[in-house]
Amino acid sequence: SRVALHVNYIPKKLVGRESEFSQITKLLTKGLTQNNSLCVYISGVPGTGKTATVRSAIKELQQKRKAPLKFLELNGMKLSEPSQAYVELWKLISGKEVTPKHALDLLNAHFSDKTLKKEKILVIMDELDVLMTRKQDVIYHFFDWPYKFNSNLIVVAIANTMDLPERLLHHKVSSRLGSARINFAPYDHNQLYEIVRDRLGNCLWFTPDAIEICSRKVAAVSGDARRALDICRNAVEVFELEIKDKLDNNQALDAEITTATINKVYKAMYDNPTVKFIQSFSLNLKLILVSLLHLIKRTGITEVSVEQLISK
Repeated sequence: SRVALHVNYIPKKLVGRESEFSQITKLLTKGLTQNNSLCVYISGVPGTGKTATVRSAIKELQQKRKAPLKFLELNGMKLSEPSQAYVELWKLISGKEVTPKHALDLLNAHFSDKTLKKEKILVIMDELDVLMTRKQDVIYHFFDWPYKFNSNLIVVAIANTMDLPERLLHHKVSSRLGSARINFAPYDHNQLYEIVRDRLGNCLWFTPDAIEICSRKVAAVSGDARRALDICRNAVEVFELEIKDKLDNNQALDAEITTATINKVYKAMYDNPTVKFIQSFSLNLKLILVSLLHLIKRTGITEVSVEQLISK
């Protein structure tokens, strides 16, 4: 059960996102079957199943599709810099790796060529918020290329911010999205309950009340499914340690994980002094910390100067 509760575990079915899955599938099916180019914008706070739903929809479409389809998944957190997205896309098209500037020139020429026969390309741009630059040129180009005549390009952009296109892009580009926008609302406690219950499968360690209180606590704060799964996974670890201690001391065993265990884990995870201290920070300081974290994850460098942080 601990493996199934991990946030990176891929479940056999999506729980609570059936409607969004259907919308994404319909949009992409139209783009793939009618030779339409397309840009889809997916938004929603972290932990609402955006990426998992998009991947599931694309996987299903790939299994059904007979014609060739080139597929690329870009993650803003994993690129050394935003312009590296150009390099990865051109590498997919040509098999060649060039500099970001040269890749941009080649991509502009490729998608502007109205006579060149092109294979259908589908690109996921995950963590789009991280790809923001001062000129917003990376996001602009990826949102603009699908609308070039005969581009044969579909872009699925995934971001945490609902109004990012309006704030960052020309009205002409953002307005093209039209109905190709899907927002993922935070999970409510019923959806979180079903997600946890589905992940647990035949595991009967958790009482229904334990799952219920976990779901309600998370729904009240964020609706982030990853938090609910983290709490339950940690509850399993605490439960296993308690069983070991009781066996070592010849004590009676608890048969199930109860609300008491969930409350204990929740308090340790979210009511500790460090968490409360960070929560007390001003918005500007929180933004600096988030920017620092993004830079560390993107570069792998654990020591970052103020100059490096500002320049990025």
